[in-house]
Amino acid sequence: MSYAVIIPSYNRPEMLKRALASVYAQTVRPSQICLTIDEPEDGEKYAFLDRYDDALQVTYTGGGYGGAKARNVGLDQVDDVDYVFFLDDDDEWLPEKSEKQMELLETTPDAVGVTCHYNRIQHGVTHVVKKGSEREINQHIRIWNFIGGFSCFGMRWNRATARLRLNRELSSCQDFDFYVEVSRLGSVRLLEGAYVNYYAHDQLRISDGRSKKGENFALILQHRRAKLSFREAVFSSAKVRLFSAPYTDTLRAAAYQFILGSAQLVLAFKAPRVSQSIWLGCLRGLIHRK
Repeated sequence: MSYAVIIPSYNRPEMLKRALASVYAQTVRPSQICLTIDEPEDGEKYAFLDRYDDALQVTYTGGGYGGAKARNVGLDQVDDVDYVFFLDDDDEWLPEKSEKQMELLETTPDAVGVTCHYNRIQHGVTHVVKKGSEREINQHIRIWNFIGGFSCFGMRWNRATARLRLNRELSSCQDFDFYVEVSRLGSVRLLEGAYVNYYAHDQLRISDGRSKKGENFALILQHRRAKLSFREAVFSSAKVRLFSAPYTDTLRAAAYQFILGSAQLVLAFKAPRVSQSIWLGCLRGLIHRK
């Protein structure tokens, strides 16, 4: 079993060291690590990269690519491997992560992707986060991200998946949009247990902000509307309205958007647990106008 790892990075050399250490600590090491640093080349800042072996391939973009395009650069470089995994530079893998996920995919030839739960670590406190069951992942993959962040995800590398790329227009929700494409090629398996450490920190994250999510959900809906079922399209439209409501200029207009979004959510009646979470979260946002 051979695999490649796609790592995008921007101005976080210390976190990147931790991420790379976790890759090299895997019980089955990758044959290729495609690291894309979205900055001009800096031999002093990233001098530590010289100590790694030839499996590590480093590309400097010069800056301004963003997470989606940076990951696409890595995907363009993948050679002849059996699997591809993703890792964000501020996360780390537990040692058996890649081996166990590949073993799970080996036992399920019709599955195209695999994910796992993760540990959320903040101020030294660890909390296991379970994004959803395998049934929820495959039943509702087109309406909500039950799979988790890219660091949890891996996929079979073949002629079909090798054509997949991330939407460069999206500044957040890139993983959700990518998983929708993956789902068209096969099912996604869930490796029970937390095999990724996610560190909550104050540095910039591309996924921060409800307003940004609302804007990107709108782009995804615009791009995919023709391929969604009626209920999926209604649910997606509800997400856009609810996430954008707190940021509408006036309270009256925001309340109107929220009411319409709530009605659409009821009409769609998909994934009740997620629907309730979205509705309550956006209601709090509307009340506090943030």
